[in-house]
Amino acid sequence: MMTDEKKVNQEIQGKALVKSLSEKEIEKIYRTKKPLPKELIDQAKSVSLLEYLDKKGEMYKHSSRGTYELEAHDSMKITPSEDDAFYWHSRHDGGHGAIQFAMKYYDMDFRSAVRDVAERAEMMITPLKEKDPIAKNEKPYEFHPESFSKDTTVTENYLINERGIDEALVERLISNGRIRESVKVLNQGKENEMKFHNTVFLWTEGEKVIGHEERGANKNSTYKGIASGVPENRGFLFTTGRPEKVFVFESAIDALSYASMYPTNNSRYISLNGVKRDTMLVAIKDIQTATGKAPEHVVICTDNDKAGLEFGNKHCHDIIAGGETIKFYRSIPPALEKGIIKEVHNIDDAIILFKKHDIEGRDFSLSSEKIVIEKNVIDQWIFKKDGQEYKLYEEMSPSEERKLKDALKDIEIEVTYKDVTKDWNEVLMKSKEEQLTIPQPIMRNQISEREHINRGQEIER
Repeated sequence: MMTDEKKVNQEIQGKALVKSLSEKEIEKIYRTKKPLPKELIDQAKSVSLLEYLDKKGEMYKHSSRGTYELEAHDSMKITPSEDDAFYWHSRHDGGHGAIQFAMKYYDMDFRSAVRDVAERAEMMITPLKEKDPIAKNEKPYEFHPESFSKDTTVTENYLINERGIDEALVERLISNGRIRESVKVLNQGKENEMKFHNTVFLWTEGEKVIGHEERGANKNSTYKGIASGVPENRGFLFTTGRPEKVFVFESAIDALSYASMYPTNNSRYISLNGVKRDTMLVAIKDIQTATGKAPEHVVICTDNDKAGLEFGNKHCHDIIAGGETIKFYRSIPPALEKGIIKEVHNIDDAIILFKKHDIEGRDFSLSSEKIVIEKNVIDQWIFKKDGQEYKLYEEMSPSEERKLKDALKDIEIEVTYKDVTKDWNEVLMKSKEEQLTIPQPIMRNQISEREHINRGQEIER
């Protein structure tokens, strides 16, 4: 194990060498194939692993006493007290120190690892450029502002009147270019000419436009699209003041809806385009890079369906970034009743609705005139046909599901369920329709589905 005195001596010797060489000379050392000077290697070895991770912008959290794990890969465990030991359990591989970590985790060769570690220790080395990955076989996104319409009338009507978004917020984002409008024309110049208007949400990194997504703005349009070549793990965002607090959502519309209901100064609102954890982590890293400090806290505002609740439960824990602890909170859309739905479906569609709506407390039921359907004490649906029993439950295997579908392919099933608000735009529209005042639901700890549904019922009462 390296003693503190030896580590300090290595750091002093390395810094002395750096002071005696120009930036060009150090750059030349790394470009040539000659062995690296021992002093430079010793300097890199003197950098602690957690310090290196902080400089790289990697996020980690406490795993157990004296041990940390990476947020991106929780099987990577780090124990600083044991000579900066690390072990990647999913790959059965480990080592000691920042250099070995860079070689194994970032797949660098030795020279690149020494350079990267030393660079993060702020030695005089030209930074290695890191780029956001884009989807394979796609050309990088190019921004062409002339392709968008100067008239945003349809977009304004869509966001303000159809989606209930705050008018002042919409006008501000249109005026600063974060929201635009596109028009696509079919059969131009003919009697059956059709115009399709889309609301455009620009993706930005600082002031640079790096991508965009579109959403149909014509009445009853369901169109959604993302431009080709956009960087992965990015999305639409907007900021009020300084980005001291972060709110993350599954869509741009949800982010705008939440900001309309609960306007907060010095906050950044981010769309994940689904439930993509890496997009959330990149957004936090961007703030740290731009401002020199991590956001005070992050509020996960994903939907109250299965995917959104699972995402929040899994990732609502404090993390450490750049040596700073970032606190995480939840803000779940309350489940306000929209009505009782009764529909007749085939077994394939009934299974889809079961997976979507059969959450404890939502009054979901199945019935049929041709066969017996009942629910057992462990919340499994039992279908009885021709002396055989078939089960429908959350954790059923693909083979069980195929067997159920084959057996009931000609049977009509009546599905009854309570339809509730599941995202922040539905909550916004419901609150406007019924003139409800809904307190901002922010909580520190994880929440069960039952507790969440009771919260929605309480608000309704």
